[in-house]
Amino acid sequence: MGRLNIDYIKYILKNKLIKIIPYKYRKPFILIFAVLSLYGYFKFMIMLSARLFGTPSTYLLIMQNAVMSVLDILVRSFGQNGAAAIMALLAGILIYRYTRPVYKKNENKNEWHSKSLYYEINAVISLLYVVITVLAFIPLFIK
Repeated sequence: MGRLNIDYIKYILKNKLIKIIPYKYRKPFILIFAVLSLYGYFKFMIMLSARLFGTPSTYLLIMQNAVMSVLDILVRSFGQNGAAAIMALLAGILIYRYTRPVYKKNENKNEWHSKSLYYEINAVISLLYVVITVLAFIPLFIK
């Protein structure tokens, strides 16, 4: 019984499991896994800041309360089924815009352009990782 090898698990998930899915349908799964991993990282940083400072980072808790308030307003306005339908519609639009194909702008030139939001959404997710990290460690610098 050895220890859990995280790199091997990443290898299996990234190189074996994703390869089973046809190339055309990989991007929605990548987007869903990116959002889920961002949520997991957020929860991890709350736990880590609680271990380091004795209490969770106030800034992360404010961020969590803001998201929960928006979801609560959605549920109060449209009910649970309506809020779920709106969230599913927004997720569907986001996945559609994330996976739009690349097209050739001019037939004479070798310029390829994409109508998708693939790079923009990945940039926003990366920025949110940085924001979460900074918000977790702000109490270390501000007393």
